[in-house]
Parts: sequence; structure tokens; C-alpha cells
Amino acid sequence: MLSKQSSRQPNRTLVLILTTVLMTFGIGLTVTPEAEAYAVSCSQSHAGNGEGGGRLKTDVNLKRGPYTHCANAGTAASGELVYYHCYVLNDYGNVFWYVRVAGTSNYGWTSAANIEDIYIDDNGDGIRHLLYC
Repeated sequence: MLSKQSSRQPNRTLVLILTTVLMTFGIGLTVTPEAEAYAVSCSQSHAGNGEGGGRLKTDVNLKRGPYTHCANAGTAASGELVYYHCYVLNDYGNVFWYVRVAGTSNYGWTSAANIEDIYIDDNGDGIRHLLYC
């Protein structure tokens, strides 16, 4: 019986040491909550109104910023036409468009992966002007 307890003692000591080390050095990595770390990213400017548009491939939540974790600004259904205002390449390498849903005043950000691009030359000059935000 004593031999079983004494063989467990080194394991408990090791766990205690590892826990102490992780608490001492690892806690600094998780001090900032994830929501706070990304809060600034969702305030991307979207001035300008470029040309072009597309049809949504799926139902989407339009976002308040160019990241999926940003708050929802509205919704749009699969197949709806959206007009491009401007785009950004976010910190993860994903293209997001600031769009307006055709026939509405609903605006928001959505991933380029959600849009089937349609060539629309709004001013008829033969050039589609896509704006970077």
C-alpha cells in the first residue's frame, strides 16, 4: 500500500510544478479577451462607391466589419443581387466587400467567397472601377 502512494507522489509533484510554471508564464498570453482583441478591426472605413456587383451564393449575415466575428448589420438571402462599394483584404488574407443589397438600404460586409461576381459597368465607360476601401 505504501509503495503505491509513494509512486504517485512524484506524479503529483510534477503536476504541481507544471501547473505553477504554466500559471506563471502562460497566463500572460490570455489576459486580453478575444472580443477586445478584435474590436478595432470591425471599424473599417468604407468610403466610396465602386462599380460592380454579384449574386449571393448563400444566405448571409451582413457584418459591421470585414471579419466573420464582427457584429451583424443585417441579412441577405441567397440569390439576391448586391452592389459593390469597396473591398479590403483583411488580416487573415480574406477579401471582404462592403455591399448594398439591390432595392434596399441594407449595407454591410460579406466575404467575397459568398458572392458570384457579375460584370456590371455602372457608368458604361467599358471599365469596371473596383475601389479599395
